[in-house]
Amino acid sequence: MNKFSLSILFSSILLATAGCGSSGSSSSSDTGSNSNSEPTQPETTEPESRSGKLLGLSGFRYESGSETGTTSDDGQFQYRTDQEVTFSLGGIVLGSTTAKDYITLEDIAGDHPDALSNLQRFLVTVDYDLSPMNGIVVTPAIHSAATENARLNFNQSIASFTVEAEALLQTELKSQLHADALQHSLANILPQIEERTTQAQARLLRTFTYPATSVSTETAEEAQSVFELMLQNTVNEGESALELIFSATNTPLVLSSDDPEESTLTNLYAQYKSHLVEIGKEAPFVDREDFATKPAEAGDVVSAHHLLVMSDFQMRDEESPLNVNILKSIIPASYYPASAHITYQVDDMIRTLRDYESDISKPIDMAIFTGDLLDIGGYNEARWGIDILDGGDINPDSGADDDPIAGNFDDGKPNDTYDAFTAVGLNGQNDTQANIPWYYVPGNHDGLVLGNFPITDNDFNLFGVKIAIDTRTFFDNIATAPFSLQGFNPTLSIFNLLNAVVYSDIPEDADRRVLRPNEIAEEMFISKDPAFVSEPVGHGMQHVIDQQGELKDGNLHYSFASNNGLVKHIAIDSSMLLGPEGMLDLTEMAWIEQELQAAQNAGQLVIVSSHHKPKDIIINGGLLIETLNQYPNVIAHLVAHSHENRILPRAGATDELGYWEIESGSMVNWPQQFRVLDISIDKDSGVGSIKSTMLNHESESPLHVAQRGRFLSYLERYLEDHILLPGDGIAATEGAAEDRNTFLYFKVPANVLARL
Repeated sequence: MNKFSLSILFSSILLATAGCGSSGSSSSSDTGSNSNSEPTQPETTEPESRSGKLLGLSGFRYESGSETGTTSDDGQFQYRTDQEVTFSLGGIVLGSTTAKDYITLEDIAGDHPDALSNLQRFLVTVDYDLSPMNGIVVTPAIHSAATENARLNFNQSIASFTVEAEALLQTELKSQLHADALQHSLANILPQIEERTTQAQARLLRTFTYPATSVSTETAEEAQSVFELMLQNTVNEGESALELIFSATNTPLVLSSDDPEESTLTNLYAQYKSHLVEIGKEAPFVDREDFATKPAEAGDVVSAHHLLVMSDFQMRDEESPLNVNILKSIIPASYYPASAHITYQVDDMIRTLRDYESDISKPIDMAIFTGDLLDIGGYNEARWGIDILDGGDINPDSGADDDPIAGNFDDGKPNDTYDAFTAVGLNGQNDTQANIPWYYVPGNHDGLVLGNFPITDNDFNLFGVKIAIDTRTFFDNIATAPFSLQGFNPTLSIFNLLNAVVYSDIPEDADRRVLRPNEIAEEMFISKDPAFVSEPVGHGMQHVIDQQGELKDGNLHYSFASNNGLVKHIAIDSSMLLGPEGMLDLTEMAWIEQELQAAQNAGQLVIVSSHHKPKDIIINGGLLIETLNQYPNVIAHLVAHSHENRILPRAGATDELGYWEIESGSMVNWPQQFRVLDISIDKDSGVGSIKSTMLNHESESPLHVAQRGRFLSYLERYLEDHILLPGDGIAATEGAAEDRNTFLYFKVPANVLARL
């Protein structure tokens, strides 16, 4: 891959949100308004040249009197204060407007009622990376293909414009969905990225302090042993996850000190250890009575459903050349230091879950995974995610067989993140332990590269010219190549980032190839080890085939009933396949309503699951809430995406029509927990409860890989809160007490009670 292609890739990534996660997340605002207000222009007496910005448009030509050029990666241009500014692609004039510091598409669109929509659809069609949610990028090749003689009239009806534009472009014009995605990005996502960019220098000047936590001798010794292993856990000296997170946040790494008055990383480790117990299963439970009052006395209580909720593993192939660790200081969600530890953490979590089942003497009926099994989007990541849940031999090491810390621990456990191990999986481990069937719901990282970029199998053609190879080939050429990108200087300007990159030879691996959503779904039917086949075959995708007819990208919806038939699950594929946010079209909404009505007719409680919460579903998210609020048997909507623990009451017209929106965090971010939901019904009072219990993963030793990964996630959030994104740290992701261990009460419909 040449440097020009890499620069396009980096420009696209820099304008994107790099996927899920509350730090650097792309959550839409409640109002949908553009947070980027226009600055007041100073009065001038003489015409002058100034710098302006058309946010989200990169590579377009502009002209303002004597000022001409091409918009930069972040949409900057130069203008004369006494002239209008005109933007164009080849000979196609997009529009002109009075020049000012901030210009929008509304400013340059014509007067016709359909002009803005026509302009948006044209722009998303000529977008080089086909990802409108990170803005529009055009290249010199696209300008050349457009030619200086090309003309296009945006001031006409949508139907007439479509005919004219498709004849000129010699390709199908993108849909209004793409245009809506672009508009959402311009109003909500890109202003967030711009704000982070302008704050870069301020971050470098921010004062950082370690916490002044008391440390026992035992904890100090443990901490030093943990740090030593972390520093060794890298194939390239000086590039361990511990060192990278400090480097990327431009923060001093001080492991310990002879000065008893100086706080160090050891103090932070002590704070982390003491905090764990405050957020796990031992923490107090909170009663939440928004929709129903807790019965004064327990009556005839029926156990309705006992399930496990898992979210956002984001398995990452740390050695993939598509890794973007070097963007951490600009886009916090582009890199998680715990990524390499994920398989070990999930295995520890499953073992912890099994111990919890034994402790309470109550088996788990099933598990549901609410999206983002993958992170970068490669085959390796899909297999690691599936295999760790199925059980069997796991080797989370691509390319060469690395072993930076020789051998294993004395107990046989892996001592570095490149060691193979045997995962227990969710199958029963003995005759007294039942299998736990697990079900998969797609997320935006499952079929989009880095959770943002579409994977296409057709070459990109415009104006009768091939502009680029298909994006699958583009990404595979990078992912399977024998080199990676290393090194980052956090003091560099965001758009000079490419100058900070050096190339490092690595063993290539064809299994780093990228996968589309339907291909990930197909992998759900494949068990790597026949001795560890878990239930059900297909993990929900068999229901997609039965109910939808095929495994189609963006349409992996399905429903199924709990073992006792009392609870119906409706799994929604909310991915929009254009970027990190979600969408539901009206056909999908009709299917959801059909399933809800069928459940109500059958007297079943309903649990809906989707990766995106309604706030992050930019098309019909509000309609989804309104629809769920019409059915009294809906008790919960399980969501993820933002890597945060949250429980939100969604009130309806009556208490019976209210339901609980339950959001669970990620295994790659703090606090790395599973959520167990135990649903019961008090027949005498007609009140049901959802008991939510948070489980911390546990190991025999704090030195084990999984435990080191969890501390890295705590450290990451602490640094982000103090350096990158103040207010978006530990407390934001773990949630408040009422978001974790809770009893969520609800009114049980009469036709459900009649079944008991």
